[in-house]
Amino acid sequence: LRPDILEADEQCTSFESQLAQHAQALESELVQQRRAQQELAAVAEATRGLRRREAHLTAELADSMSVQGKFSASPYFGSDSYARRDQGQATAPAAAVADGP
Repeated sequence: LRPDILEADEQCTSFESQLAQHAQALESELVQQRRAQQELAAVAEATRGLRRREAHLTAELADSMSVQGKFSASPYFGSDSYARRDQGQATAPAAAVADGP
């Protein structure tokens, strides 16, 4: 009976040691997974922030282009407004002369 108890005790000690090693490995893996999840959450938050910023800038650009489009459609604003105004002045006297007295 004594050798069986001694052998069982050795097996228990061996199993306990293996179990402790597996527990440490699992704990280490869980720590790594938590870190990876935290990093992923930080990257996801940064990505959301960048997307919000991109949407804001896109809206600003669209508003700016819309306002610029309204001004350029006006005869008083826009890059070629002076050319149109000057062209209108140049052709007005010519039309008056053509109609003549």
